[in-house]
Amino acid sequence: MWTWSERKHRAEKTGGRCLLAGLLLAILCVACRDGATRQMRAYLARNSAVIPSGADGSLVIPAGIFEDTFGRYEVILTGESHGMAINYALRRAFLSYLKEAAEIKYLLLEMGPSQAGTLNRYLETGDTALLDEMYSYLKGTYEWTRESYTFWRDVYTFNRALPPEERLICVGIDIEHQVGYALAYLRTLLPDAAAPERIGPQIDLIRAFTRDDTTGFNAATELSASIEANEGDYKRYLDENFFEFRLIVESMVAAREAYRARKSGGRRVAFQRLRDATMYANFVQLYDRLPAGRYWGHFGGAHIFHMSSDNTEWFGAGLERDDSPVGGRVLSIFFAYERCTAMTRNGGAYGTSSAANVLPGLFDFYGGSEPVLFKLTGDDSPARLYQAVLHSEPGGSAEYFDYLLLIRDATPTRPLRVSDDED
Repeated sequence: MWTWSERKHRAEKTGGRCLLAGLLLAILCVACRDGATRQMRAYLARNSAVIPSGADGSLVIPAGIFEDTFGRYEVILTGESHGMAINYALRRAFLSYLKEAAEIKYLLLEMGPSQAGTLNRYLETGDTALLDEMYSYLKGTYEWTRESYTFWRDVYTFNRALPPEERLICVGIDIEHQVGYALAYLRTLLPDAAAPERIGPQIDLIRAFTRDDTTGFNAATELSASIEANEGDYKRYLDENFFEFRLIVESMVAAREAYRARKSGGRRVAFQRLRDATMYANFVQLYDRLPAGRYWGHFGGAHIFHMSSDNTEWFGAGLERDDSPVGGRVLSIFFAYERCTAMTRNGGAYGTSSAANVLPGLFDFYGGSEPVLFKLTGDDSPARLYQAVLHSEPGGSAEYFDYLLLIRDATPTRPLRVSDDED
């Protein structure tokens, strides 16, 4: 096993444009010529460990692969490119490993608070009808896959085998992309009693909302204004459900603002900036409220960056701010891909395309096909010699994430079908 220093390199969390598709170019800046490239390859070869398959074919993270580094981290983040089946095999492997090695308590999700609430209910009851209803709203997204559905079935089995006090809790911090589902979930938080007169119309709106209604975002804005004006009434009426109710409404309003920004001249950056700001704000609210425990979050790759880029303070960069409750205690593991095929989506339709974000030839020294983990932050790491973003802007790869997990020959995820729900 490796002998690694526990030093962790950090750069100033300043901005810089980063193109995710070119992030691995970041690790070996083209401007750094043959000698530096050989130095980088030699370092990577020394600081690597293969993630093998177990007897049943599942991936197994070897004991001690991260040594004793978890003690100083409160948040562990893994970041993928969506649409590949191996991502779910790796999520299972990290779930099992991190529960044992890091004693994780919370699963941070790239989902809204309403979906996390449903998943917590499912983990408590095993009622697959809860999953079926939630997934029916996910059609057209990267999560509407057999692999994703089966993953949560496996999480339920894993969680039930744990002592009750050690069971995992889902924490959803994303904007509410599926606003119709969020409103349907809000309905489950309402008591049977009639609402106070001043908030009655808004409560009736939630009760009457149907799946076919296209005014969900307008309802969210109306609810938000009503909560601000009548917070006491909502607190008395909803009692212990008030915090969750308000967090979901806030995340619905944030989704409306983000999608409006994206439609305004195709401003993807504005959408992402608003989205990650909501992720961070939601995390802080939940962190302040939840009992102490270690978090593991799995997200799309850029969300886990320790530094801002592309005019966006990513969720991971927010966590590393000076005023963050977990600043300096975040570990990020970035998934990189070579010779892979991913599921794609376009207007609700699914297809496939090639997927790679590795500079050709960079990892030729590794001849295997199993995933292999590289540490970028050792004392002798030349990773700091390379620019982490294009256009020669500052920042080394180790300032964006701590480890890189190389994945080869991945196959695409498969869209979910109703007949597959019981697989």
